Amino acid sequence: MGCLKCGRDLEEGQVFCNSCLEDMERHPVSPGTPISLPRPRASAAARKPARMKLPPSAEEQVKRLRRRCRWLTALVVLLVIGCIALGLVSLRLIQQSRKPARGQNYSTMETTSATGTETSAAE
Repeated sequence: MGCLKCGRDLEEGQVFCNSCLEDMERHPVSPGTPISLPRPRASAAARKPARMKLPPSAEEQVKRLRRRCRWLTALVVLLVIGCIALGLVSLRLIQQSRKPARGQNYSTMETTSATGTETSAAE
């Protein structure tokens, strides 16, 4: 079993190691004070040995880079298509807003039948 405060291995029947007991005697805590104890550490025998991860082979690295390149290419193509579509929509909206209202692009012409000459209404 390990010390509840530091996790060192202890003999049976002990809760805290000698150094933690000395530290607690130097810094007493009043009764009823809430305390938090760290989680006990697993012993070295109980811990699993760390597996060393080998770096990927050159072929695997090439596969990953090609896959990443395909994704990035597809993303760039989609962004370009989106920008073109947005530009076309905005141009269409600008053209619609600049069109003159119906009848504003024509001038009214009056004709006199007696003289046969045309005069514009703007005169």
